[in-house]
Amino acid sequence: KGHFRRARLTFQAVLNQPEHHRSAAAQFMLGKTYYKLGIYTRAIQAASQVLSRYPKSGYAAYAVRLIGDCRLRQGKPYEAARSYMQAWEQTTDLGLKRRTMELAGALLVAQLSPEEGERLGRSFPQFNVDEAIGWQKVRHALDSGQREDAKRMAADFLTKYPKSLFASNASEVMGEKTIYPHAKRPSAAMQIGVLYPFSGADRAFGEAFQRGIDLAYERLAPEVRQQVGLVFYDSKSDPIEVIKYTRRLADEGVSVLIGPIFASSALAAAAVADIRGVPLVVPMVTEDRFTAIGPYIFQLNVRPRTQGKRIAEYAVEHLGLKRFATLAGLDPYGEQMAQGFASEVVRLGGAVLTQEWYAPSTFDFRRQFERIREVGLQVAEEERLAAIDDSLLTVADSLGWTSGELEEEKERIVWNEAETRKAHQDTTDELEPVTVFDGVLIAGSSDEVVQIAPQLAFHRIETQLLGGNGWNSEEVPRMGGRYVEGAVFAAAYFPQDTKPEVRRFVDAYRMKFGEDPGIVTALAYDALTLVVRTFQTGAGDRKSMRDGLAHTVGFEGAAGTISFSEDGRTNEEVYLLRIKDGRIVECNE
Repeated sequence: KGHFRRARLTFQAVLNQPEHHRSAAAQFMLGKTYYKLGIYTRAIQAASQVLSRYPKSGYAAYAVRLIGDCRLRQGKPYEAARSYMQAWEQTTDLGLKRRTMELAGALLVAQLSPEEGERLGRSFPQFNVDEAIGWQKVRHALDSGQREDAKRMAADFLTKYPKSLFASNASEVMGEKTIYPHAKRPSAAMQIGVLYPFSGADRAFGEAFQRGIDLAYERLAPEVRQQVGLVFYDSKSDPIEVIKYTRRLADEGVSVLIGPIFASSALAAAAVADIRGVPLVVPMVTEDRFTAIGPYIFQLNVRPRTQGKRIAEYAVEHLGLKRFATLAGLDPYGEQMAQGFASEVVRLGGAVLTQEWYAPSTFDFRRQFERIREVGLQVAEEERLAAIDDSLLTVADSLGWTSGELEEEKERIVWNEAETRKAHQDTTDELEPVTVFDGVLIAGSSDEVVQIAPQLAFHRIETQLLGGNGWNSEEVPRMGGRYVEGAVFAAAYFPQDTKPEVRRFVDAYRMKFGEDPGIVTALAYDALTLVVRTFQTGAGDRKSMRDGLAHTVGFEGAAGTISFSEDGRTNEEVYLLRIKDGRIVECNE
């Protein structure tokens, strides 16, 4: 909770400043912080301020939902349901609509009387109370293991609400593949084992993963689908379960494995799969040296070290930058990205003048920027002195000065320049600008980036901003504003890509699910598409499947291009993106 207390102070400090483009975000986050601290009355007050001061803000509907969460924690289910319905009516965000309808539906089923439900329905006529209750009953039956009842209720739900936000979910409930995830297709020539969490705390990630697999399978040609069997097991994000099911799938003779999602589970699967000689394609894992487990392991997602190398290469070779600083989190993502960036800069003949680090949940980066400034000012001073030396040597040669006269003149010039700078600083509160860094790499999450960029500007470090996957969020240009404009970064996924395969995937997903796909879905889609394509090239057994996957170069998928490194079986392809006019675009646009 100490981190949330510090966060509260930071957001309050932002709100104490004159109103600006981040005020609404700070007000909302203040409410979220109070909620995390369990101070629900203050959280409601902060969220209500969003509604009164920034009613047209994108955070308004989320603030209403936050009020509902607080009311629920206070033991007031009727008021909570009322807030959820209000948020549902107010937002255009499909994800928020789905979640608030689910929350309201759960309360209508479990904690509110029919009379209270009717009263709420009259207050929010656009919100379909019966639809929310109907979907909750389907989910309850499914979670309780009553699969036939769930299928029957899902069919009835689709008949009544064919345009519901949960229509695609109801269709999945009716499909045997989702209800019977252990079902096999023994007649298929190629059996693919799929491990992911479709129960437990990580179920939401599992649903996104499942959608990618489903969409890829549906887009296969009918004659190809007949040759492909999918065998699903629930990893539950539990390494013990993963080991058990990886062994079972190996014994059952699958040609290749896809999954799990998270590194802890994927490590367990990789150890077993490699020993048993079964190719394993992990879509999401980014850990360094993951594929060093063995020659049967393949990694689709782009490692932070690779992102660092690619953005360094672009900065040096395409932007012509030479001198850099880095600021990165003390976590595997930040450390690996900063290391990859620094090594590539040096290899290309550039220089990293300083590297700074911050602990997780840091909000105040003053000390890091003060140290970066100190290095920058020192380098600038050394360059000024070198320039003075060069000019004075030329004058001394022409005038025949002695070495003593040369030193005396140098001291005079240095003193005069120092006095001039001091006099200027006495007349202004602004710091002296630091301009020696051609670029500064900020390796952090999107939340961290939008906090760091304004602080960098405040400390007058004038430079080109560089980054990695943490920048790849629409929240960065929206909340970072002018402070992040022009930033360049490497990323693993870009759904706005105009490549035909990306467009086909995104369009198909939007048509089916009514929302934009995320990276989990895209990489799951690519994993199945890639192994099926490899099978079609003649990879009929596990060894030939491994060899075929190892030679993957230039595969165009939903998440962009995939090319495995020659020695590591890790994807080396990234997007190079920049922020232009408040939008994320490709660097070549």
